[in-house]
Amino acid sequence: MAVDEERGIKRKALATEDESTEKRPRNDDDTKEQSIVPTSNAIIITNLVRPLITRRVQEYVSQHGTVKRFFLDAIKTHAYVIYENNEQAVAAYRGMDGIQFPKDTGRNIAVRGMTAEQVESMIEQEQAAAAKHIKFDWESALKLVCGGDAPAAQAATSQESTRRPRFSGMGQITRQLQQAAPVVERRTVRTTPPTTSNKLDTLFRKTKSTPALYYMPVSDEVAKARLERFRDEVK
Repeated sequence: MAVDEERGIKRKALATEDESTEKRPRNDDDTKEQSIVPTSNAIIITNLVRPLITRRVQEYVSQHGTVKRFFLDAIKTHAYVIYENNEQAVAAYRGMDGIQFPKDTGRNIAVRGMTAEQVESMIEQEQAAAAKHIKFDWESALKLVCGGDAPAAQAATSQESTRRPRFSGMGQITRQLQQAAPVVERRTVRTTPPTTSNKLDTLFRKTKSTPALYYMPVSDEVAKARLERFRDEVK
């Protein structure tokens, strides 16, 4: 009897342990991945940075499937891609998420799933804003289109992308000089245009009487000739 009771207690303990294990929430990488892996045939790529050639981005995303629609924003910070099917979108996520692109000058990009309808809506809004030459807050619009759960907001940027950009060579020297340079307050100096009297004072001589009479001095020979001519005219 004692042995049976002991076995029963052990069975109950094991059952309780299994039950608590099943109720325990999963918080592993698989659960996190399921929340961002594409469930449709479209994706958004964020954390892009210039210099960036559009053709290179198109070639890069085409490695994972047939691209039906591609859009890269004007300042080249993000791109939308619609593939032929969900398998290709998942392959693009597996192959590009967290990869540095471009390899030499880029950051670690983030890839998240979207639906084709959401992508078409975002492209339409961005093209309309570009046509009107107005600034477009694509991140806020993305939250609205995706129902407040924007894929870009879920993107976990790498530690490298969150750091301040490092400058080297001439770029670092220029930045240090700009920081060390004193701030000079710009003042508008208004110059008073010269008056007519100032011009006359420069070109002629004037009498001390008021109002002043301006005259041009001449040589003694010219003065004598004019005086003689004046006397002849008076006679």
